[in-house]
Amino acid sequence: MSCIFSALSSALHALLPKTKFERENNVESTSSLRKIEIIAAIAIGLLASYHSLSSTTKSSRCDDLLDKGIQAIQDCPASRKLWDDNKRNEDFAIKCDQDTHQASVIPEAREILVSTLINQEAEMVDSLLFELFNLNSVDEIFITWQNMCSLSMDDFAREMEKFEYQTTVSVHDIQSECVQNGIWPESFVQNPELFEEAWSSLDKYLQHQESEVHTDLYRLQWLEGCDLPENALQFKLKIMQKTYQNMLEKV
Repeated sequence: MSCIFSALSSALHALLPKTKFERENNVESTSSLRKIEIIAAIAIGLLASYHSLSSTTKSSRCDDLLDKGIQAIQDCPASRKLWDDNKRNEDFAIKCDQDTHQASVIPEAREILVSTLINQEAEMVDSLLFELFNLNSVDEIFITWQNMCSLSMDDFAREMEKFEYQTTVSVHDIQSECVQNGIWPESFVQNPELFEEAWSSLDKYLQHQESEVHTDLYRLQWLEGCDLPENALQFKLKIMQKTYQNMLEKV
């Protein structure tokens, strides 16, 4: 970007001649101000165009991967059954969203959002399967969420992790079946190494999620909904410290 500014500046020096006063006194008062204003305006325009192009490119790539992901789910009987089960309950929509991290469900709209940052078909299929299971279990999850303040912070976090574990195992089972039947490539089985050890049982899964500071995110949601704001803020700082420490240990 600095190269662009340099080139613009050089071009503007030629395009904006000095006034008679500036030539005689060897100064660049008025022209310099005009150059700065024009450079700033062009730079803002370039940045806006770059951001728009980048967002458009990501969205287009996401739409393409989404189409391929849906087709892959339709191609395998095991994943197609999950799709059809959701359709029988009530129709739903899926779309790419640049503000979504990975994927999420909006229960009241029966809408699945997938991130425009997803850049592999296997990752797209994995995200779609996970959220299709969430959509199928949304009533059960909602009841736990609605009653979270009647649970302790740790009990709520554990219940939510149990939901995630059940979904994670169900997704893995479908991926394995579709690959074993020769419908999907082996790369469509996500995180196979974790299922060999860290995710091989519910207890091990819960321990792993604790070590990754994932369970603390549910504790934070409980604090934000059921406790004082200052307690939630203090806990958020603890999460940041733990996450940073984990990063240092993995380097």
